[in-house]
Amino acid sequence: MSRGPYILLGKPERVYHIVFGILSPLLQIALIVWLACIFRTLPDKVPTHYDFAGNVTGTSGKGTLWIIVLFGLVNDIGMWGAQFLPRSAMNTGVRMTTRNREYVYGCAKDLLVEMRLGLSVLFASLSVPLILGHEPGTATWIILAAAMIIPIVRYAVRVSKAKNL
Repeated sequence: MSRGPYILLGKPERVYHIVFGILSPLLQIALIVWLACIFRTLPDKVPTHYDFAGNVTGTSGKGTLWIIVLFGLVNDIGMWGAQFLPRSAMNTGVRMTTRNREYVYGCAKDLLVEMRLGLSVLFASLSVPLILGHEPGTATWIILAAAMIIPIVRYAVRVSKAKNL
């Protein structure tokens, strides 16, 4: 892989790093383009808060929809940039030895890549219902939980094996 794509994809080490490195920003850019395309058709006031029964308890101007969409893009850029930090800056939560160092840093890189996509999914799954004027339903909360919990649990299980290396 040439240097340009290598840098743009966050120095991928595995095929799925490349796939996730493409999907994460693509999801954020798609949200921005979609919101820009439909922005004029949205009502001036949009629901922004719901109670547990699904009733609208707060509204704001439609411009507030840009906050979460743009925050998702900024977050994605930050997560991309974090991939360039020195490995020594990573707090892996595991005692490093010469035998487990490469394995643990590989797990940490995987976690970073997975969390980047997970956070992109998080912002998308929150943005879409708000843009559509719907309450974020149960599916949204399941997606949010999975996007955040699965990479963390996967990392914890994998690095627990590092103690035996």
